[in-house]
Formats: sequence, C-alpha cells, structure tokens
Amino acid sequence: MLNSSAFKDGKIDILSHHIYAGSDFANVALAVRSYLDRHGAQGKDLWITETGLNTLHDGIDDGDQANYYVNALDGLRRKGLWGQTGEGLISRVFFYEFMESGGDGWGIVKAVGGQFIPKPAYYAYQRYISRK
Repeated sequence: MLNSSAFKDGKIDILSHHIYAGSDFANVALAVRSYLDRHGAQGKDLWITETGLNTLHDGIDDGDQANYYVNALDGLRRKGLWGQTGEGLISRVFFYEFMESGGDGWGIVKAVGGQFIPKPAYYAYQRYISRK
C-alpha cells in the first residue's frame, strides 16, 4: 500500500488497521503509527477499523470487555496518538461488534428473547464518550 502509485500520488488520506492485542492495544497502535510514519505516511490519519475482546474466551468476562474498551481509548490518549481527523493521528476506533451474532461473545449488546440487552461494555463506552 505505501508503495502504491495511489499513495504516492496523494490519493489515499486514511489508512486502517485491525488490532486484537488485548491489554497491549495502545502499544500496538503506537508501533503501527510509528511504522507508517517511518515509511512515508506522516500526516495520514490511521483508523483502527476493528478491535474488541471476546467474552467467551477462557478467563474473559463482561467486566474485562468493558475495561478493554475504556483502556484502549485511554491508552491512545496517554500516548498522544488520539486526534481529530486530518491531524495524522488515530482519529477513529471501531469496536467489533455492536450486536452479538448468535451469542458469539464479541458484541456489547445481546439479543435475548426479542429484547436488546446492553452488556457492561456498552455502558462503559457510553460513559467514556459522554465525558470527552
């Protein structure tokens, strides 16, 4: 991608990456951002287009998922990686997934008996974005 003619001609202004690194989220994001900067992508926004924590994995519960959401975003801020669109930082983070599909453990909302039931991560994310 960084060697493509579209990139070199300035036709690409946003790059994306998926991070599934658990508690090391911010350090992985920093490594990706540093790599892009060293290879000609200074000033290009980076979007984390997929990240999350599966509550069905061994030893992970709803509270861990909620903490992951908050810690991921706080980690970006602490490392100076979070910014507005156009600043050449990370300006978007998309968590996988909103609605659990068939109880797969990824979502922050469950469908139970025709009702939508928010998990703790939903409320943690809601509180986080309402205070920023």
